[in-house]
Amino acid sequence: MRALAKGDLALSPRLQSHLDLCLTCRNCERVCPAKVPYGRLIDNGRAFARTQRQRPSTWHLLRRLSIDAVLQRPVALRWLARLLRAYQVSGLQRFLRAAQVLRLLRLQRWDSLLPSIPPQSAWQPLYPARGKHQGRVALFTGCVAGSVDRQTLIATIQVLNVLGYDVHVPQRQVCCGALYQHAGETQKASALMRTNVRVFDAEQVDAIISTASGCGAMLAEYPTCLPEDVAARSFADKIRDASHFVLQSQWPPSVATLAPLEVDVAVHTPCTLTNVLGHADSGLRLLQRIPGVRPYALPENDFCCGAAGIYFLTQPTMANTLGARKLDALTRMRPSMLATSNVGCALHLEQGIREKQLNIEVLHPIVLLARQLGSTG
Repeated sequence: MRALAKGDLALSPRLQSHLDLCLTCRNCERVCPAKVPYGRLIDNGRAFARTQRQRPSTWHLLRRLSIDAVLQRPVALRWLARLLRAYQVSGLQRFLRAAQVLRLLRLQRWDSLLPSIPPQSAWQPLYPARGKHQGRVALFTGCVAGSVDRQTLIATIQVLNVLGYDVHVPQRQVCCGALYQHAGETQKASALMRTNVRVFDAEQVDAIISTASGCGAMLAEYPTCLPEDVAARSFADKIRDASHFVLQSQWPPSVATLAPLEVDVAVHTPCTLTNVLGHADSGLRLLQRIPGVRPYALPENDFCCGAAGIYFLTQPTMANTLGARKLDALTRMRPSMLATSNVGCALHLEQGIREKQLNIEVLHPIVLLARQLGSTG
């Protein structure tokens, strides 16, 4: 990256491949004795590389515009989720799969990654606490999570309400910006970040809760990306991972006893939870609070599963190679559930579990907690 910036190397396809193949897992950064901020360096390296590229093809330009339309407009994302749900429940998905149309259009992989899309109802601006009031928090819904992982967001709201927190859901929040930031499109990422800082600053809450560790890691690093924005520091200081926040909260006597459940749960730790947020064991510790649940760390949790934002879409060969290690462990151990704290990891691993026909439910630790609290039924 330094040689590229100094002009000692030209941006060749091979050099671009090196930049693109980095997972941005930041495991190297966590163990580096010199504390080299590699996460920031790779983002800046990719941003510089974008300035050196030739004009993008018409296909890449159209793809970029379509991604912009979705990521920068939450309403468009909700409508896309509704269309995808209609595609699934109408029977059209089954028909296209059976007719091999998706294979002909080279859309088979994208279709295989689609989870079951839930109904897309609007979020309420406020979900009031039940019982003794402990405080006010805001929920960051995210872009992908807000559409495909609503059960985790709903479970988080219900758990926080039971613990005595008012949960605010800002209606004008947008994507955290991570997908743009890690792709080197820093200006677009910064615009989204500034919007979120303003929107959440208006809520006047004690904490901002994130259920997806990838989003939480990006939100926590807003001051690095927006050094001139004073409000970004106070915003980042309020970011809390959902599992860690619930663990640190005072549990009222009425919910201190959880319904028991005899089940083995493998716990996958996303890279961002370990290497950026520093709460690697939060999911495991939360599940240990449920009587009967036998949680254990998935082997090789220090290795990335291959999801890495949208890496599993842009680099499917490498992503599948990394994911295979996790799937091999799951095949040997056969847990009833796999708990993970990042929606991208969940989508990637769930696809592999379906392909291997393993009877393993993939869920966020908060979802299982909510069930045993009786919150989600």
